[in-house]
Amino acid sequence: MPNLIGKTVLLIEDDKEQSIILVRKLEAEGYKVLASYNGKDGWNRVRYDKPDIIILDIGIPLIDGYTLCSMIKGDNQTKNIPVIVLTAKDMVTDMEKCLELGADTYMAKPFKWERLLATIKNRVQ
Repeated sequence: MPNLIGKTVLLIEDDKEQSIILVRKLEAEGYKVLASYNGKDGWNRVRYDKPDIIILDIGIPLIDGYTLCSMIKGDNQTKNIPVIVLTAKDMVTDMEKCLELGADTYMAKPFKWERLLATIKNRVQ
């Protein structure tokens, strides 16, 4: 099992209640968690903090998740950071668009915590 202590997750989610729950669960698993509630702050955190993995919602203010995913994957300094899109948008076209923009994984809400955690562990080694 990989050592997860010290691995940083950046959560970009505008639903503060859901964000708090995810932060607590991830911290309980040994991750350092940074939280952003909009795309502009999220982009600044990506560039400054260089997290090990990003969990990104699509429907976030200021810079939407599609644009932010494209920015992350289009920047040489951040393109290798895994991006898990976690969103209420569950249309096939939404998933296809995210994957075309470079997202590594797409998960629709509601989601199973165990699946999200397994995906994070798989991507962060």
